[in-house]
Amino acid sequence: NSSYEIFKKAGSIIENPCFYEKMTARQNLELHCEYMGFPNKERIDEVLEIVGLANVSGKQVRQYSLGMKQRLAIARAILARPEFLILDEPINALDPEAYGKCGSCSNS
Repeated sequence: NSSYEIFKKAGSIIENPCFYEKMTARQNLELHCEYMGFPNKERIDEVLEIVGLANVSGKQVRQYSLGMKQRLAIARAILARPEFLILDEPINALDPEAYGKCGSCSNS
């Protein structure tokens, strides 16, 4: 059980993040909240704004570009306010504007 508690304190991004493609960004993040035991779903709006996806959060993820999916992965990684982040190529596929927005994500 102690290893489960450690995972709850971590946020992570893998090189090729996976999402439920037929769900929206918001639905994917709500599901993440549920399985991480993080009850603060209001934080979803905040992280979507931080990564610049607030205006497209209602679109199905399959309509997202690779860069948008990477920003969604960053949102998922910081959603539960982790104590530490494990990042595997976190800026892969980000355009310069998105990189600038997400560069300060670890402070959020």
